[in-house]
Amino acid sequence: MQVGDWVLAGVGRNWYLSYIDSFSSDGDTVHITRIARSAKRQPVWIEPLPATCHKSLVSATGITMPPEDHMEISQLMIDLALQTGDKQWFEELMGGEQKWHTVEQ
Repeated sequence: MQVGDWVLAGVGRNWYLSYIDSFSSDGDTVHITRIARSAKRQPVWIEPLPATCHKSLVSATGITMPPEDHMEISQLMIDLALQTGDKQWFEELMGGEQKWHTVEQ
């Protein structure tokens, strides 16, 4: 696993779809951002939240995309930023401050 990978991470009593932000210097602790929680085997989108957990509680999702799909990945991340309401992430993905659109559900 490496920084930026999508993973399932056990934090407390829940499992979260997350991505890896960084690792501790000893490599045993993983710093993640939680995106969705598992509830009755269905994802429940949450506001992105930072968390830490032991590497034994993190498993790779097995989702890998080839470099030629970067444009599609970028669009998916922009869509995810909009869906989760993460304005800062959206602006980072867009390369600076952009007009923020709300998503109605």
